[in-house]
Amino acid sequence: MKTRLLFLAVLFTTSALLVNAQPPRQGQGRQMVSPEIRVDRMAEHLSLTDAQKSKVLELFKQEEAKTNALREEMKAMRERNETVSDAQREKMASLRKAHDAELEKIIGKEKFAQWQTQRAEQMQKVKEQRGQMGDKPQGRPTERPEARAERAEKIKEQFTPEKRAERLKTELGLSDAEKDALVQLFDAEKKKMTEDRKQKMEAMKKSHDAEVEKIIGKEKMAKYKELQKSRIDKAQKNRKVKQV
Repeated sequence: MKTRLLFLAVLFTTSALLVNAQPPRQGQGRQMVSPEIRVDRMAEHLSLTDAQKSKVLELFKQEEAKTNALREEMKAMRERNETVSDAQREKMASLRKAHDAELEKIIGKEKFAQWQTQRAEQMQKVKEQRGQMGDKPQGRPTERPEARAERAEKIKEQFTPEKRAERLKTELGLSDAEKDALVQLFDAEKKKMTEDRKQKMEAMKKSHDAEVEKIIGKEKMAKYKELQKSRIDKAQKNRKVKQV
């Protein structure tokens, strides 16, 4: 429980706002908005300059990659039935501290203080929403996994390159050519981020396995990989059973 709360705090601290304004439902995953949209919102609230927006966008992209890597690392540990270690918690704390320090350098102390206040207010709203969830009447039907998955897919669809470009076309009065160019740009960025994330995860796994093998030797490493595969297979089967 403490680990989950700490992870949520890191996500909020790195300014990742929730996509849906509806109160989150129990067990529902949270879709995070893109760095571009987060920067646009921050620029609107804090009146950032174009130079600041550019620097904050790069910071948010770096932060997103690191956060996703940590999230995938923790997911892999859960699939192996391993507990989150102090090392993972220290990584989260370090990520939070480094991100805030860099953000303050870019936007200045005054605007950073304003952003911290807005961030605290957002966290408080989520806590209140979660508290309201706990007060719901007993016997209320639980949402089926299929319905949750369908709603999550609809939310995800709202942030596809096409939908993002369509919203900007309406809000900024863009031409069809400008909209099409934005779709290509957003699509290229999405593919690059996905590929970068994949490469980082593969590199992390390769480095991890190499270090483990140095410690326990090749023979035990082979058994270790078998155990990993067995636990992952078991976790996947359990998920399929729950979805039925």
